Order: sequence, then C-alpha cells, then structure tokens
Amino acid sequence: MRLRRLVNALQERVGSPAARERVNFAVTRFLPKALPASPETADALAALRREGFVFLQPLLNPQEIADLRRELEQRPCYDPWAPEAGEFLVQDTRAETNNARIKGVGQIPIVRRIANDPAILQIVSAYLGCRPTIDDIVAWWSLPGRPIAKEEQFFHRDRDAVKFVKLFVYLSDVDEGEGAHVYIPGSQND
Repeated sequence: MRLRRLVNALQERVGSPAARERVNFAVTRFLPKALPASPETADALAALRREGFVFLQPLLNPQEIADLRRELEQRPCYDPWAPEAGEFLVQDTRAETNNARIKGVGQIPIVRRIANDPAILQIVSAYLGCRPTIDDIVAWWSLPGRPIAKEEQFFHRDRDAVKFVKLFVYLSDVDEGEGAHVYIPGSQND
C-alpha cells in the first residue's frame, strides 16, 4: 500500500501531457500487451482519444439500475471532508454533507461485472497501450442544494496516474442543478 501511494504521488507530479505520454510509452513496454480491440469498439476508442471522453451504450437495464440503487441505499456512507461524522446511511446524511461516499461498492457483483465488461476493457486497453488494471471503484451520492461545493466538485484536473481512464455510471437522471458532470473536450491533451 505504501509503494502504491508513493508511485501515485510521483505520477501526479508529471504535469506536461507530452511528458506523461512519454512516461506511459516507456512503462507500457514492460506491461502485458493491450487486449485486441474489436471493430465494434473502434468509434468509441477514436472518440476517447480525440475528445477525452466517450458516451457508451447503457451498461444496465432499468431493473438492474433499480436493484443497484436499492443496494447502494443500504450501504454505509461517509463524508470525505468530515471524517468525524462517522458512517451513516444516505437518508441520514447531515445537512452539511453534499457528497456522501458509499463504502464497499467494489464488492457488489453487478459493479464488478460493469468494471470487467469486455468492450470497456478493450477500449481502455487500446487507449492505454497495455492491459488495464482497476485501481479503484468509488461511488457517491451527490446531494444538491447543500452547502458550497468542495474539492473535486470544482473544475479540476485529475492526475491519478500518468495515463488513466475513469468510467462514470449514472444511476439517476442528472441536469445542471442535480449533480451534472462537466468535462472540457480535448482537455486531456492540455
């Protein structure tokens, strides 16, 4: 765990996109080769490379979404900016909390199925230039109408690794007033 934190801290310091790409190229030469991409993933891969994001076909049907939401509603949450608040269920969230992180999400079978979806793994593998590994699985409740935004709720640049991909799966409809996610197209190259 210490080594992982050290490696992540070092990776975060590589700021230049060109330098990050060179480091990625050097590192991936020593990692397992990328998974073969299917023709069905070509458009998604091209969009990811060009824009920095891609919208995928729905990964869950309506019943699976409802089931997963029910499961997540029963899991303990915590406020990452107020650890003294302890654990709570989403319906018991304090008024000061605007982002309730859900514990143990990676243990849920349907979440693991999404994370290991063959098409997603092909796209990510081709983008990274090596076989991908799952670094983290996180879920949270965004609670609109709460106090001011904190940390990652502002515009920011993720630097989790030299080169990485994040998959966001919404389980509710969102709009500009209800937890919308904003990405600046092409900003992965800035």
